[in-house]
Amino acid sequence: RRIVALCDEIQAFPYETKMSLSDLEELLEVSHFLLTKSLRVPKKVCNRLKTLVSPSYSVVNPRPIEEDTYHEIAVLNVDHQLAKLNEQFQRDSIRPGQVTFLIPYNNGQLVWLSNLGYRVETIGRFRGVESSIIVVVINGEVTAETLYCAYSRCTSSYIVVYDACAIVKNDIQLTEIST
Repeated sequence: RRIVALCDEIQAFPYETKMSLSDLEELLEVSHFLLTKSLRVPKKVCNRLKTLVSPSYSVVNPRPIEEDTYHEIAVLNVDHQLAKLNEQFQRDSIRPGQVTFLIPYNNGQLVWLSNLGYRVETIGRFRGVESSIIVVVINGEVTAETLYCAYSRCTSSYIVVYDACAIVKNDIQLTEIST
């Protein structure tokens, strides 16, 4: 039988053993074919992805720019901001099943969102899955690869909420900041 394997070698976390594209080709005795059109994520998200990890080939996103598809927010009180997002989702008639909250590691901090019906996952566990709206909560150290993996999961809108103190402590570079 024919097997089709898709991979993104960038989406490997520091604690994992990476396998390069050339290693996969050698192991499977095949040649690779690059998918260079990014259709799943909004164009603004795709453009941000390219600033996190520069691809070695040209990535094209034919979707039009939609201003409301991407937001980075730095706040002093993460829980307060998440409560505001919950209220906004309710006002906009966005069902909890359309939204996934991603965190770098599971420390039980967002249980209250799960109780409201939202999906809460670690970024690593959510690889290969997608959601209409992704909200990423960063309140500690984060790698570019982790952010890259999180960014690539949304199909309609992406929001990242940074703890402002974590930004300063870890020297995280943001492209847009709202308050």
